Amino acid sequence: MTIFELLKHPIFNLSSVEQSTKYERIFIDVIDDYLDLLEKLDDFELEQPHEHKASAKKISNVAYQLSKGIINTLKTFYNGMPHEAFYDFKALLDNSNLIYNAERLYDGKDFYRARIADSNTHFTPNELFHIPFHLKNKIETQRYSILGFPSLYLSDSVYTCWTELDKPALDNMHISRFKLKAKPYQILQIPYPQEVIEKHVPFGVKSGSVNPEITSLLMNFPLYLACSIGAKNPNDPFKVEYVIPQMLLQYVRQNKDIQGIKYFTTHINRENKQIKGTFNNYVFPILSASTEGYCTELGAMFEMTDPTLASSLLNPVNPLNSVIRASISANIQQINDNVPYSATEFGIIENELSYKTIKPLNFE
Repeated sequence: MTIFELLKHPIFNLSSVEQSTKYERIFIDVIDDYLDLLEKLDDFELEQPHEHKASAKKISNVAYQLSKGIINTLKTFYNGMPHEAFYDFKALLDNSNLIYNAERLYDGKDFYRARIADSNTHFTPNELFHIPFHLKNKIETQRYSILGFPSLYLSDSVYTCWTELDKPALDNMHISRFKLKAKPYQILQIPYPQEVIEKHVPFGVKSGSVNPEITSLLMNFPLYLACSIGAKNPNDPFKVEYVIPQMLLQYVRQNKDIQGIKYFTTHINRENKQIKGTFNNYVFPILSASTEGYCTELGAMFEMTDPTLASSLLNPVNPLNSVIRASISANIQQINDNVPYSATEFGIIENELSYKTIKPLNFE
């Protein structure tokens, strides 16, 4: 099997993973199928400046060891030893044979964060930062959220913020633009596999060399799968689907070389090819804890605009805006190909936020 034949396989469409049975059974079944595919894979050429063949056998061995390590981590966790389970997982990621996928974020990168409240509410900048330490009892367990542990959650587009909040009315969505500052930061990535493939392997290409990012995708796929299976019972207090993502957050918290995690949102209909854009979330765990206030070290990484009501950023004089607002749902998933993202409400809001004054956070 060539690399191009493998990359067309539907196994990389994580949005189609069924939630009809236990998490462990889903993971094992998908991984068994995946490892069978890798066994059939031929060595393939890498693009310059590497100019050498990637070993399919090495890729298969790394993916197998990662899969085995994840399963063993879960077994240790189920035996009532979460501490030991985490250090098993940490040892797995620290293994020199596994190169987890990291990305550098540079000064000036924009992010967005939103909260829901009525139009008469006025949030302070700090109220759009992480939940303060004195309110940590309100922090619930989520996929990348540990009970009672504050982290800062950001998105790379206003549309992603909107979908993460379950598509509220823009008259109730208050939003800020965050800007990364100072030195470059490194984050661990949990990408959507098909996006990686579409980025590095042009549609219709059936031969030639591929970008080394594809090798990273194939090796790390078991981790991406383990972090992306939907919760079968989302209302249950404990969700096994969140164990590995939360351990990944702990790993980042203990690793001084990594400041956060970039992960794809599960709220976008990726089957709809009309949707084009950036749909990722970011989590930045606190760097130091206290009994009151906020993490000043994390705050020093960002500047932000004052929170603004999203609907107030839309200019009613512009006839194009009026046409878009006439849509009852303003749902980008229903916008056709000849309406670019920049012309949607979300693109307009991002453009307006780019002109807003941005300033350092002040926790005094």
